[in-house]
Amino acid sequence: MRRIAVVVAVAALAACNEPAPAASAPEPPLPRCVRDADCVAVEVQCAGTGAFHRSVAAAQREEWEQRAAIRDCVPRRRASPYRLAAYCQGGGCVLDEIAWPELRGCAQSSECAVIDDPCVGPLGVRADREAEARALVASDERTSQCADSAAARPRARPLPGASDRSPPVASCVRGYCRL
Repeated sequence: MRRIAVVVAVAALAACNEPAPAASAPEPPLPRCVRDADCVAVEVQCAGTGAFHRSVAAAQREEWEQRAAIRDCVPRRRASPYRLAAYCQGGGCVLDEIAWPELRGCAQSSECAVIDDPCVGPLGVRADREAEARALVASDERTSQCADSAAARPRARPLPGASDRSPPVASCVRGYCRL
């Protein structure tokens, strides 16, 4: 019996002397951007959407494609046409999803107007395409797409003093009318 206890004790001590598993190396920091051209939009259905520095975008896309290949998901259905735009802000890449890009392109802020989109709320559009934009976002098909995709936002209650606030103003930023 004593021998069994000694063997167990020696085995326990031997297990304690095993080297700890090596810690994984910390991820290197993402490269910083200097200008908008350094950034790329990456979208892989069922895996992710983001903005990355051009030097790591291909690797990120490949990682997400591998992840998407093993997932059983239904690709996201969007309630409106869109364009992804990546740009540099403060040294990091930022992603902007531009709904209705064909109705929002601009060269200066005086070309922009604001409409209310039932799916996304106030939206900046080209003033010369405002009537067309209003008709598109108010169509029965559009409204049902919003409801089907759960993109329709419930209307928020106005905050006290909200009537004192000025309405949103659209400006031309990076070639698109935005709020």
